[in-house]
Amino acid sequence: MIVDGGAAVERDPDRIAAFLDATDLTYHENIERRLPDPDVNATVKITSVSAFSLDDAGFTQMPTRWAW
Repeated sequence: MIVDGGAAVERDPDRIAAFLDATDLTYHENIERRLPDPDVNATVKITSVSAFSLDDAGFTQMPTRWAW
């Protein structure tokens, strides 16, 4: 998948915590809360404009593209 848009390091601890909570819930993980220190291991927020994906089985047909 290719995502077109912008990216920025997230530094708001409440937003990082919300992301980690959602990730833990979705993937049944328990990510260390010190891990995403922006100065050590950044959490990156992606503001997407569109996304593009190819399925190798349908490569010769129409690719999937989402725009928002």
